[in-house]
Amino acid sequence: PLALKGLRRRSQLFNFCASAAHDPQLQAPCVDTYRMPRFARTLLPGSIQHIISRFVNRAFRLVSEQERDAYLLRLSAALARCDWTLLGFALMGNHVHLCALAGQLPSMTLIKPAHTGFAGWLNRSQGTLGPVFAQRHKTIVVPPEHALRLLAYLHNNPVRARLADSPSASSWTS
Repeated sequence: PLALKGLRRRSQLFNFCASAAHDPQLQAPCVDTYRMPRFARTLLPGSIQHIISRFVNRAFRLVSEQERDAYLLRLSAALARCDWTLLGFALMGNHVHLCALAGQLPSMTLIKPAHTGFAGWLNRSQGTLGPVFAQRHKTIVVPPEHALRLLAYLHNNPVRARLADSPSASSWTS
């Protein structure tokens, strides 16, 4: 519609759509034109968080000991630079589970350097290009009374996937 033609930035479009909510003649063009931004992650310092990251197309990108060690090396370097504490992990072929104690900084200060470094290393080592991880990581705040249950879930992940006979037999968990 003509009313939208002069709007160039999202903020202008958002203001237009907000004002159009009160004008029935202008309301229809805004329905599919503007997508609301995603919500900011809730930062709860001291909380236990279950972090899940999947690889693009759920592809099996973490299959060798060398890849596992490369991921853990980058994760430990990221942990040294932020105030988060890793409580446990499970590295599966097509996704990663982390259990961490949140610090004062957002989870991106842990995940971004670890995943960016690993993605670069993996792409160089496999001669590929493009993203390795799908979307943003998912974070779930876990009540403290369920922390041991979460760690058991992480350590039993390879058993449920039939990659190991018992949690202690897997080298892919903490």
